[in-house]
Amino acid sequence: MDLIDKKDALVFRAEMPGLKKKDIKISVTEDEISVSGKVERAKEEKEENYYCCERAYSSWQRTILLPVKVKAEQVKAKYQDGVLEVTLPKTEKAKAKPKAKGIKIE
Repeated sequence: MDLIDKKDALVFRAEMPGLKKKDIKISVTEDEISVSGKVERAKEEKEENYYCCERAYSSWQRTILLPVKVKAEQVKAKYQDGVLEVTLPKTEKAKAKPKAKGIKIE
């Protein structure tokens, strides 16, 4: 999972091969993003026997605290070719660069 800082937005990107859109849930507040998913085993045919099965089937969740505040109501997400990308627009205050303040040494 990656969290990228761009000029006007943060971009959350995660590779999720094999998941369907319906199995991914995204929740966003102004200072965090939560993503969860569920990988289910395909229905087995009665006449199939596995010699080897190394794929994981489980549920998972990841919550990340964001370094700046975002406009949760304007978040957009897309899922294509196994990659989830969530664009989180920054608030106007978060877009402003912090002003450096000189500190006097005593």
